[in-house]
Amino acid sequence: MVYEKVVMNKLPKKIPLIIVLVVSIVSLNVLAVSLVGYLSFQNGQRAVNDVADTLRREITFRIEEHLETFLHVPQQINETNSQLLRQEVLRVNDPEMLERHFWEQIQIFDSVSSIYFGNTAGGMANAGREGEDGFLYVIATDDFKQGAFRKFETDDEGERGELLLTMPNFDARTRPWYQGAVVNEGVAWSEAYILFTGQDMAIAVSQPVYNRDEALVGVVSVDLFLSQLNDFLQEIEIGQSGQAFIVERSGLLVATSTEEKPFSEADEGGGRRRFYATESGSPLIRAAGERLVAEYGDYAQIDTAVHLEFELEGERQFVRVLPLAGEEGLDWLVVVVIPEADFMTYIEANNRTTVILIVLTLISTVLISIYISHKVTEPILQLNKLANKLAKGELRQTTGRDTRIREISSVMGAFDDMATELARLVAELTGEVAERKRAELVLRRSEENLRITLDSIGDAVIATDAEGLVTRMNPVAEKLTGWLLVEAEGKSLGTIFQIVDEQTRQEVVSPVEQVLAVGGIVELAENTVLIAKDGSERLIADSGAPIRDSRNKLIGVVLVFRDVTEEIQTKAELLKVKKLESLSILAGGIAHDFNNLLAGLYGYVDLAEMYLDKEHRAYQYLQKANQSMEQATHLTHQLLTFAKGGEPIKRTFSIREVIVETAQFSLRGSNVRLETDIARDLWLVKADKGQLSQVISNLVINAQEAMPRGGTVTITAQNEVVDGEMCIKVVVQDEGEGIEPQYLEQIFDPYFSTKERGSGLGLASAYSIVQKHGGRIGVDSVVGEGTCFVVYLPAEGEGSVVGDEITLEEQILQKSLAELHILVLDDEALVRQVIGTMLEQLGSDVTYAMEGQEAIDKYEAAYRGG
Repeated sequence: MVYEKVVMNKLPKKIPLIIVLVVSIVSLNVLAVSLVGYLSFQNGQRAVNDVADTLRREITFRIEEHLETFLHVPQQINETNSQLLRQEVLRVNDPEMLERHFWEQIQIFDSVSSIYFGNTAGGMANAGREGEDGFLYVIATDDFKQGAFRKFETDDEGERGELLLTMPNFDARTRPWYQGAVVNEGVAWSEAYILFTGQDMAIAVSQPVYNRDEALVGVVSVDLFLSQLNDFLQEIEIGQSGQAFIVERSGLLVATSTEEKPFSEADEGGGRRRFYATESGSPLIRAAGERLVAEYGDYAQIDTAVHLEFELEGERQFVRVLPLAGEEGLDWLVVVVIPEADFMTYIEANNRTTVILIVLTLISTVLISIYISHKVTEPILQLNKLANKLAKGELRQTTGRDTRIREISSVMGAFDDMATELARLVAELTGEVAERKRAELVLRRSEENLRITLDSIGDAVIATDAEGLVTRMNPVAEKLTGWLLVEAEGKSLGTIFQIVDEQTRQEVVSPVEQVLAVGGIVELAENTVLIAKDGSERLIADSGAPIRDSRNKLIGVVLVFRDVTEEIQTKAELLKVKKLESLSILAGGIAHDFNNLLAGLYGYVDLAEMYLDKEHRAYQYLQKANQSMEQATHLTHQLLTFAKGGEPIKRTFSIREVIVETAQFSLRGSNVRLETDIARDLWLVKADKGQLSQVISNLVINAQEAMPRGGTVTITAQNEVVDGEMCIKVVVQDEGEGIEPQYLEQIFDPYFSTKERGSGLGLASAYSIVQKHGGRIGVDSVVGEGTCFVVYLPAEGEGSVVGDEITLEEQILQKSLAELHILVLDDEALVRQVIGTMLEQLGSDVTYAMEGQEAIDKYEAAYRGG
């Protein structure tokens, strides 16, 4: 009875009918009592929320009302003093009168820490209190103008006593309280700050003073003690355990209802700092501050009164935040936090009673449900036993049909008929099922072998059906295309396999379409680019082949491809290196011989100029000849860059001045403007200064030639770490017409140029110099917008360069040439002759040598002869 066992194993587990009936009845009762309990709880919770909201509003209103009164006092003082100065009851040029007046005022207002006036000459008169005992002091500047700031202790009569502090170079006009009032042309509030003595925190409010002609004569200001706000908040009853606090938009505490100070004690250096709400010693204030930051990101986002809730140690807390914006810059938040536990005593008692009633109701419901269900299910249990026997293979079963319940009796008759028919069908199906299982097992093994084979292939593989819809991809294909098999399956190949020609950027015909068209293997053309899902591009080599069934019918296509980007780039770089090596061999020979010829020409032209007056007509022609030879010399320098003899002579220096000076010189007299942005802390490089100057010059000249109608060349230089190595990044950006994409890979090739004029060696020599310095150079260009060259050079690190020591050559040049006996060594007679002639004209004694050993012998002979 194998078939019966299989069927039984696949049948889901059934729930007893008696359980269904009991659970149904109990569930209805649970739903009813839960709804009642929920509504009861919600009503209680709503009452708690209403009470909490009313209390929070009342407390924030009292705090807001007190703050308005508290902050109004200093404004009244400023307004009074401003009017007295305007009406000349107080004289703006009499610091002693102002000092006495402020000293008398400071004793009237306990919340005020200091009252002062700054005039338009930078002078200040001040009176205030400090220290725990609140001793009084006065402050004045010398001659009531910008200068020394002196602070004196005062006696009971307001007379100056001991000099407490002197501060040089004080200017009231530079202070924030002065500038804020002048800029606002009215009242200006400062941020809260810690007093120098550390006894308290204070805040300043200032106001400009104008004379009767509406001319500014100075600014009056008042500082307030903020500890009085702490005292007021501590006096307010906030539920049983609620707390309140005031913060600035930055999150720094101004005052709290706790006894903690909103700032730290002095550290070893005497410094103090203010606390943020999230740093408060009160867990309730700290948690409220963190909740506000989590909800709004920062306090600046709260522009209206808000209500929110949060949990602290498992208990819900109610929060109300009220913005308090002053007239000119005072922007605080008043926060009130009240624990829910302060209101929950009676609500929790009512909830306990409700829970007890619900539990009793459920127990009664379960007992009644069990009794009723047993009476209903007894005849069904008999039918269930017979069904179990039938399921175990005992097909010859009869029910007897002795129940009085009509519906169950009908089911029993149907059961008897089913048992008879089932016995007949089992025999027929047993053989068919066994055969199907064997076929399914073979198919699963084949599928698994195919999956393992595709996953182990190093190339990417995509399979499609005859309509070009994706059916399978291996992991390599997922990586290159950016599509997962679960995303791509069922999609057209063109959706996930987008390919274009690298040069023309035209879309390439899908290889699947080609295979379906020709019915055989096809390969992609070279320079085919695959565009991945994320937009990245790769050069690929690709082939497609048809998939045929056992009857040779084409049922799909398999596409095999690989990433050849690095391979092609490596070939291109090797080709460029070979070009440069070929040019190096040619350049070395040409530049050496050409330099010798130029040296002779330079010398004889200079000699001719020495014997001609500057007004002589031939002198002008000789200068033009010199200019032509300078251009020829520049060309030979570019050729020498590629020659083996053109290796850089490296020294450690900062390229900041090299960049600026070379760029300015290269653009001299042109219609192109130069802008630079060079980091002040630019690292040092070890390089050939002349060759790096040539790189900058070539790039700047290239940019200038790209903008014949003028424009701006922008050069930036900054420090950058690339692959763990310190580098200096130099960017040269122009606003020219840009370079066509097909030319970008050729612009560093020797003798390649898109301009009508030019040798095509400028960018090639720049490329060679950067390579010889261990760096790299790249280009990016957008047609119609401009071109950007980027150069990376290895950096030596931070520091400064000590000035170069004077070389032997420089020491010699510092002497008079008439004092020197000079040995001229060169294998070219023309060069020896012209150099010797010039030195003899300058008064030197000259000896000649054609080759090295001859020069050594003559030097030793001259040295021994003294």
